[in-house]
Amino acid sequence: MWKNVGYGNQLLSLLGIMIERELWIPTTRFGVLVALLCASMVNSPAADPDWHKMLSQPIYHGKLRFGVEEIPARDGVIMRAIVYRPDEPGRFPVFLINTPYDKMREPYLEWGQYFAERGYASVIADVRGRYDSDGDNYLYGPHDGPDLYDIQSWAAAQPWSTGKIGTTGGSYLGFVQLEAALEGNPNYTCMVPMVSPDDHYDNVYPSGAFQLSNSVNLAWILGKHTNQNPDAVLDWDKVYRHLPLRNLDREALGLRAEFWSDWLDHPTRDDYWPGPGHRIAPGKNGPGKYHRIKVPSYNISGWYDQVSQATINNYLGMVRHGPENLRDKHKLLMGPWTHGVSFGVTRKQGDLTFPPESAPDMRKIVLRWMDYWLKGTQNGFLDEPPVRIYVMGADEWRLENEWPLARTEYTRYYLHSQGRANSLLGDGSLSTEQPGAEPPDRFTYDPDNPVPTLGGNVSMKPGSSGPYDQTAIERRDDVLVYTTPPLSEDLEVTGPVFIELYASTDATDTDFTGKLVDVWPNGYAQILLEGVIRARYRESFERQKLVTPGKIEKYLIDLWSTSNLFRRGHRIRVEISSSNFPKYDRNPNTGHPIGEDAERQVAHQTIYHDSEHLSHILLPVIPAK
Repeated sequence: MWKNVGYGNQLLSLLGIMIERELWIPTTRFGVLVALLCASMVNSPAADPDWHKMLSQPIYHGKLRFGVEEIPARDGVIMRAIVYRPDEPGRFPVFLINTPYDKMREPYLEWGQYFAERGYASVIADVRGRYDSDGDNYLYGPHDGPDLYDIQSWAAAQPWSTGKIGTTGGSYLGFVQLEAALEGNPNYTCMVPMVSPDDHYDNVYPSGAFQLSNSVNLAWILGKHTNQNPDAVLDWDKVYRHLPLRNLDREALGLRAEFWSDWLDHPTRDDYWPGPGHRIAPGKNGPGKYHRIKVPSYNISGWYDQVSQATINNYLGMVRHGPENLRDKHKLLMGPWTHGVSFGVTRKQGDLTFPPESAPDMRKIVLRWMDYWLKGTQNGFLDEPPVRIYVMGADEWRLENEWPLARTEYTRYYLHSQGRANSLLGDGSLSTEQPGAEPPDRFTYDPDNPVPTLGGNVSMKPGSSGPYDQTAIERRDDVLVYTTPPLSEDLEVTGPVFIELYASTDATDTDFTGKLVDVWPNGYAQILLEGVIRARYRESFERQKLVTPGKIEKYLIDLWSTSNLFRRGHRIRVEISSSNFPKYDRNPNTGHPIGEDAERQVAHQTIYHDSEHLSHILLPVIPAK
């Protein structure tokens, strides 16, 4: 069931902490925090429990026309689309999907038919250079936005069209919607960008580390005119370990992806990278390009999606920096899901099976949005609070007025040990008490023996995204483990999570990683969040600065956002290490240019937690009612 929750006023503490520590955070997140300080108390209207009854019905079942159309882009390149529409006279709003994954895939055909039966003209088009569309294929290229603009203009001009266009789709399909919205087609009426990047730099280099497995998967799938054989037998561990990275596409995958070398040519945030969240001025937290988006959006993702925070950032960017008349028209939905949200979700995620209500019919959710904007159906959608979240642990949905939640009490949990926090067998602990005179913890990071990725916000082969037990990982000596005693009462953590770490290394560059884990009474260690910081980007993602060996530095690890109820008897755990492979590439610790290295060296890491170095995790605690 949906629950409604009003405003509180607990943001001042977080803002003070952020200002005090000079944190880098996207302006879209910071600006909303500032705005919420001025928000007045509001009681949320109740969600309409009968909204399902207001959805468009399949009155055109068995009465559909199907065809393939050629659509010219402004430069003459021909794109091709299938069109499902009612086989009756009249004009219909357009339901549009633009995909690089083949317009004839079953999920697209099913969704096209579903909407056509309910009074929409469904247009499903291949992007430029993929499958039936002509032109050169370039992933996240400059043609994405203009091409979708041209497809929209073509669809709006058809005799069967009302001229109103709504789009949906996830991942790349979500990104092209945002890129098209920047173009400002007057027929673009609404969009549902699911699991979508906000800034392609962050998609490839989250916190400065190369997101290896996701990038390899994109190159493998989208590096040619059609998809690679999904059943091909590859030694994925060998592929991921291939060095130097610059040659991986040719030598390990056997293909030539032009964008692969371009990505490695731009390891810092610069003007090469597309996306509405990309900052206007290097080194500054500007408003991105959200002021150019004049389309209401329904942003959908999951807590275990590899672009979960990007989806949240898109929502916040449009709420904070978009045209004022649309700022209260955007919506956000976050469930307990991995990246596979776009055309349906399942209860089984990773190790866990969530309750039936965790997996709603995504078609109905999108249909309700389309009905409101494209057909004018007064279904109460905009009367509801804009944010819907699934609180894991409590296993319930909740409606909220804002993100982050204004009643949050941001709480520091400090790292403690007597110098031997290595592994589950160590003496690491976690508490709200500040450390005193405590010895540091040390571990060795060997790029040839990295900590393996197991679950979390990751896309990789073989797949292991979502909630997985971290116990095997926590047995390693190169993983520091800090755990609270069993909780005496429930504690909800909902919002953005950061680790502030004081550390030194004997290398000129290295990585530091962190995880937030929910430890059940039976010992099951459920990963909630993970993050990384590449040392050379500790001060800025626009410029590199190598580390002075042995110097204690402050590192901010952005773990992104979650919503989880730590039940009474559970424990909160933080892991610290220097690798999470193959989600991130192995930092070779040499300080050489990214992507060029085949050389590797061992790094010796020291983590400080004492009265002068208050290493901690900042948790967004939601007070109990």
